[in-house]
This record gives sequence, structure tokens and C-alpha cells, in this order.
Amino acid sequence: MRSDIISHLKSLTGEHDKLTQQNAMFALNMLARDPVNLSQIINRDELLQIKNLLQIELKGNEKQKKEIIKQQENKCEFITGILRSRFDEQTRQEIIKIGIANILLNIFATRDFQTITLPFSTGFGVLCTSCSQELIQLIINMNPYPQHFRLLDHSNQDIVRNASDLIHNFLCIGVNRTLDRGMVYEGSGPHPDYDLVVSCGGVQKIFDVFRKINNLEIKKGGFKIPEWKQGEEFSDFDGKEFN
Repeated sequence: MRSDIISHLKSLTGEHDKLTQQNAMFALNMLARDPVNLSQIINRDELLQIKNLLQIELKGNEKQKKEIIKQQENKCEFITGILRSRFDEQTRQEIIKIGIANILLNIFATRDFQTITLPFSTGFGVLCTSCSQELIQLIINMNPYPQHFRLLDHSNQDIVRNASDLIHNFLCIGVNRTLDRGMVYEGSGPHPDYDLVVSCGGVQKIFDVFRKINNLEIKKGGFKIPEWKQGEEFSDFDGKEFN
């Protein structure tokens, strides 16, 4: 009975209307809070299928490409639905270690923006929320800065907001990492990830985004980067002028 219910709910997350998909994902999210249910909802075989699907290149005619994107979006929404608002370190670690996070970073780095839709962004973002700093550090070790600074040029402001939130979180973890090592951090030296940010043009990107966007939620909410800027290289940057 348990397996039948879970299988049916998982089938409803596919080729159905959005409301049906959302209701099915909500039910699966609730069921996933039980370890026995979770093992049937998402396991290594399921994750390998998701990984393989996300690795498919966008080839063929426009109809075929749209179908590939649709299937990939569905898998990202599945990951988001299972993990949303749940502290589940093990599942997140498995998703990261199996290579799904790296594949999404590659998509962010190489694809045309029209083919990078919100489900891809939220699917990656959910790996970095409701989890420990140690797990986020696994993501930072992949150097996600170039991809997320690139996404700041996206036309979808929800994707821009997600990217700015993650950049801010990554920088916060860098500061905490320094403090955890017993080092005094008073803002007098460079941020631990400063070289990574500079190497991908991140400093200039911060300036550019603040100059061109009108969304105050992005400016005031996600982009608290000025709090974490360090060193003389950032000395002329004043976030207050954008309030």
C-alpha cells in the first residue's frame, strides 16, 4: 500500500497540470519526513536517473529541445519539492556527491539564458538552504561564484534574486569559516573567497547589478554583499547609495 501511494504521487508530479503537480509534491514532502518513506521516494537509483536526464544536451529541433527542458525542469522541481523547508543533510549530500549540483553549475555556466529557467535555479538553491554550513561548504568547494555572477545578467528577476541570495550566503559562510578557525576577523583583510570573486569579475558585476536593477528586494535583501566586502579593493563601494 505504501509503495502504491508513493508511486502514484510521483506519477502525478509529471505530465499533469501545475496544481496537481504542486499538491502531489506537497504530499511527497510530508511523507518524506519519515525515513522509510524517504527511501522509496528518492534513492540512489532515482538520483542517477535525474543526473543522467540533466546531462542530456539540448539537441534537435525546437520542439525536441523544449521537451528536454521540460523534463529537466520537472526533475528540478521534484528535488525542490522533496527538500523544501526540510533539514535533510543526508539527501542533500547524496545529491551533491552524485554530481547533480555540478551538472546544474555547468548548465548555469554554458547555456543560453532562455534555456535556464526558474526550476533549475530553485533546484540548485534548495541544496543550499535548511542545511548546515558544512554542507554549503561542499558547494563552495566547487567554486559556484562564476556561474551565479553570470546569472545576475538573467532577465528573470526571480533567478537574479536567487543568485544574489546564494552569493551572499556563500560569502557569509566564508566569514564564518575564518571565525571557526579561531582567527580574528575584523574586516581589515581580504574576504577568504575574495580571489575567487575577483577572478570571475564578481566585483564589477556587483557594481553593474546595483546600477541597472530597480528591484529593491534584490538590492536590500539578497545583496547584502557590502557587509562582507573586505580590503582596500572594495573601499570605494558604499551600499547605502543604492537604498
